[in-house]
Amino acid sequence: MYQLGDIKFEGIRGLDSLKKTREAVYAELPLIGGKSRLQRTGTALQTLSIGISLHAAFTDPAADIAALDAYRESGEVLALITGEGEVIGDFLVLSIEETVIQTSPTGRTLSAELSVTLKEHFDPNPTATRQKSAVTAAFAVGTDKVVPVRLVRPAINNTTVVSNRVQTGASASTSAITQIRQSTATPAQQASVFVRAKNLLETAKTAYEGAKELIDTYTDIAAKAPQLSAAVAAAISNASALSAFLASGDLTNALTGCDTLEASLENVADAIRPLNAYLITRKP
Repeated sequence: MYQLGDIKFEGIRGLDSLKKTREAVYAELPLIGGKSRLQRTGTALQTLSIGISLHAAFTDPAADIAALDAYRESGEVLALITGEGEVIGDFLVLSIEETVIQTSPTGRTLSAELSVTLKEHFDPNPTATRQKSAVTAAFAVGTDKVVPVRLVRPAINNTTVVSNRVQTGASASTSAITQIRQSTATPAQQASVFVRAKNLLETAKTAYEGAKELIDTYTDIAAKAPQLSAAVAAAISNASALSAFLASGDLTNALTGCDTLEASLENVADAIRPLNAYLITRKP
């Protein structure tokens, strides 16, 4: 898990990659009649390139993208912190490259991948800056040091297991739908694509069935997300129907089944959002 400013990235709403670039700076000093010499002049500001996956089963991709873009626009200095409480440093959002992977029939973003470039913000006197900020925010008075707060990982319990299984089901279903639709462009490979898609749907059904068993067993989960059990049941049914079309090689009905399953995924995403909110806010 990572936190950038006020945005937390964990689970499927997490960082796929984190690339750090550190660079020493040298000046080239020309010499008459000889080779130039290098003289070190300092250290360049660190650059981070992070890959972020967003999926509607766990978050609102459009809202997360807007929040990151607001940081880019405002130029606010952000702390990047790991789930262990380690502060990697202070950074500015330099650029955001957005790739939309899947949308709903209405154009809503269901999944997206971001490539975000962060530039280090160097403060020669960070202690004084933090003390001043704490006093300004009425968090502290005087010159006492501000005590950093360590982030706590959420406990592994039935709620997190349900969320993770639903995420797995959504990801596998989305991958299956994408492969089936793309198979129309490569008819010769259709049979092998159908096999892979069918295996993905089996993975999705297994994950959804495990989630539904917990939802129906524990009343606290059903209370937090009252529509989730029915939504997951519909997704299981539609995934099974799509799998049957694939088994018979029926592309026409398989494409229709993709649309039906995709609508189910949206319903699951809406139904599980209250449950995920409990995890994000660390509520019991």
